[in-house]
Amino acid sequence: MITGLLMVIDIPDERGLSEIDIRYGNPLKCHFPLFNWMAPLPLEYMGILYFIMWIGAAGICLGYKFKLSCIMFTVPYWYIFLLDKTTWNNHSYLFGLISILFTFSSAHHAFSVDSRLDPSIRNKPVPMWNYAIIRFQFFLLYFYAGVKKFDLDWIGGHSMTRLSMHWVFDPFRLVLNDEQIDFWIIHIFGFLFDLTVGFFLLISKTRPIAIFFSSAFHLMNSRIFHIGQFPYVCLCMTPIFCSYDWPDRLINWFKKTPQKPEVTSENKRNKTPVSGGLTLFLLLSYVATQLFLPFSHFITKGYNNWTNGLYGYSWDMMVHNWDSVLTVIKVVDNDSGEEFFIDPEVGITALAI
Repeated sequence: MITGLLMVIDIPDERGLSEIDIRYGNPLKCHFPLFNWMAPLPLEYMGILYFIMWIGAAGICLGYKFKLSCIMFTVPYWYIFLLDKTTWNNHSYLFGLISILFTFSSAHHAFSVDSRLDPSIRNKPVPMWNYAIIRFQFFLLYFYAGVKKFDLDWIGGHSMTRLSMHWVFDPFRLVLNDEQIDFWIIHIFGFLFDLTVGFFLLISKTRPIAIFFSSAFHLMNSRIFHIGQFPYVCLCMTPIFCSYDWPDRLINWFKKTPQKPEVTSENKRNKTPVSGGLTLFLLLSYVATQLFLPFSHFITKGYNNWTNGLYGYSWDMMVHNWDSVLTVIKVVDNDSGEEFFIDPEVGITALAI
């Protein structure tokens, strides 16, 4: 339940619990919700909401009252996420999707407090669709990120300039210069990695090398970019592509008992893909929605790479960046000629509008 632990860390960080008074303490501050009828709660109630979300994340981490904990985390998370679309990004959207998938999963059947307290679910087989839908989501994350990089700016090596100056690329400087690192490692390899790593993770023979490269990729990203817990969530979710019994085999390896556990009829049921027409319908609806949304900007704000539109579901992963050294806003009073400056971090208030 490492994902739950990462959400425990994420809530005071990127979700804004540590600055809740700044985000929601000023009633005149403008918010831009997805739906116009949405509005922040009073500050004290927002604090309670954050506390509920944090308790839910802790419950997911421990695997205690797992379903209830997922609901306690997911509902406040999506409320806060939808409350201000100007702060949307891909990984915040991904965390919300994972929370929904966890809510309907049976992830607490092993290595959890629930499985210790309730023998009826202890090591009970998890339906294969639980694994398949999460694999699909992360495969799509990688693949669409590669598809979105298939443009002249990225393939031509113009989207990310001077990134090679970061210390994580020092080993490459033994054989390449900065310009070659920018083009071949960051742009070309980054494009090929996103486009193909999902396939390699699905194939057992290529999975070990894919795990190695994806681990290196995410660890490097965690040092280069300020993207919160996103690289670590991707890291801890990588084993979802492995065989479902990999934890047992790993434990047996440490215990020096490599023999494979006998496959019983109960374990065989784990291979049942989907049971029930409603489950199949919901899964297919989810898949169709995820396949369509990243290309739906003709409905919202046009080409997302230029307008940024509703950026949080596009999987346009690092297709461009900005290096802003200083922002200065100078105001001149035309009557008196007096000049003064405005702090750009203050933002817009309803009173100013």
